Amino acid sequence: MRPRHTAFWICCVVTAILYGVMLFGTLPTIAAGAGGMQIIDMHFGGYGVAEVQAFRSALSADALALYSGSQRLLDTAFPVLLAICLLLAIPEVFRRPAVRGLLVTMTLVGMLADLFENTLIAGLLAGPEEMSANLVSWASRLTIIKFTMSSAAVAIVVAQGVRVFLTKRHLA
Repeated sequence: MRPRHTAFWICCVVTAILYGVMLFGTLPTIAAGAGGMQIIDMHFGGYGVAEVQAFRSALSADALALYSGSQRLLDTAFPVLLAICLLLAIPEVFRRPAVRGLLVTMTLVGMLADLFENTLIAGLLAGPEEMSANLVSWASRLTIIKFTMSSAAVAIVVAQGVRVFLTKRHLA
């Protein structure tokens, strides 16, 4: 196995473990501490001031501490690791430079949107009682961009990866 392939698989395993820790650990704990409400950056279609205020009001002190602490660290590492996985995979499964460029752009936009979204949400949850509708709007847009770009890039790269794998296996 080439070093690039080893790095890819290690990155994929670490990313999956990190996602599992969030999905089965921190996110349910935060939701339980928010009266069952899902964290706002998991609202695929975005959100408004009312949703952010309701979530912030429902958050217990322990849930806010978890969201602002461990979850924020996990959610900072996750988009970076996901982007690294995709950036390692893209040149392996796509040959056309234009397609590669598009997918690299989608990957980086998704990662940056996620990181900026996390920063805005942290500020909204820790900020003054009166929320800026403009900041909520930006955070919401970034959430939508994050999910759109990252999900599309993952779906395209995985589908092409499976196709390439099956084609090579079939030809062998």
